[in-house]
Amino acid sequence: NFTGFGDIAHANGVDVYFCGHVHNYERFYPEYNGAVDKSCVTSPGVYTDPKFMVTLVAGSPGCQEHISSENGPADALAVKSHTYGFGLFTAHNTSHASWQWVQTLKPTGDRLPSGELDYVQVRNVQDTLTIVQTSHGPRT
Repeated sequence: NFTGFGDIAHANGVDVYFCGHVHNYERFYPEYNGAVDKSCVTSPGVYTDPKFMVTLVAGSPGCQEHISSENGPADALAVKSHTYGFGLFTAHNTSHASWQWVQTLKPTGDRLPSGELDYVQVRNVQDTLTIVQTSHGPRT
């Protein structure tokens, strides 16, 4: 729920919205005012000419803090990961951009003497997205 932000972003043709704070990773199908555009999914991990803004929540903490178990709206949620990581965004040209979500810590299943989960360092690409947007500018 972006309150007034969603209307402003849609009207001005924002293609991608990056946000954080919630301590997890979520990628959403393009969405606006409850309408979800899954017709733009031309193959797994590729959105071609989405009608609405794509939202990426890249909120994993940079240290071993609490990972949130919250989820966004189920009908718009494409991918979620309750792990530590970071994202890489590349704008290739005026019509193509790519995104990778890379997991950096993975739970071992063991607990430390403090009771916290123990983690091992990894570098696993957990999600990839390519956005192909051939028409930019305000949306109606």
